[in-house]
Amino acid sequence: MAIKIDVKKSNGIVLNYHHIAMITVDINQRINILVRSYLDQDARQYDKDYTAGKIEGEPAFPYTDAEYITIEWKDIGNLLIGDLTKNMYEWLKTQPPYIGAIDV
Repeated sequence: MAIKIDVKKSNGIVLNYHHIAMITVDINQRINILVRSYLDQDARQYDKDYTAGKIEGEPAFPYTDAEYITIEWKDIGNLLIGDLTKNMYEWLKTQPPYIGAIDV
């Protein structure tokens, strides 16, 4: 699961493919999510292929960026009910700069 939307980072690079790499729940405190962003879907696929051992020789990793986003406990609402991953993606698509993102 991932979302697709152009996001221009502070260094000027536009990243297009974003996936949630980690979710941590600190009970009665907060939820932290790690969003890893790639230039495009092909860059993410390269990362997956490397992890699966499909890349031989010296790897040439594509540019990535990552950010932690915190949701305070008072703002969690129904995020912990049902499919946590799906809920996190739906929530993420309501946050700047991911508003308007599509599922991929």
